[in-house]
Amino acid sequence: MPHRTWLLVAVAVLLIAGAWHQVFVMTGILWWDAPQTVARQAAPPPLQLAPLDTSWVDLSAWQRTHPVWAALQ
Repeated sequence: MPHRTWLLVAVAVLLIAGAWHQVFVMTGILWWDAPQTVARQAAPPPLQLAPLDTSWVDLSAWQRTHPVWAALQ
């Protein structure tokens, strides 16, 4: 490769590295500023859901119209 190509590649690499550095500086994600310890928070308590109202379901009518489910009982 000619020297001019190597020079263009080196300039492109430096520009990309500089752009990435600026991204990390602007967002504040820098390894030397990272917190040393991570405090884990406790898991939230499990949801307490009330049982659904199934009084409107006629199970025997369902099993008469869908006999494949009646065989599984």
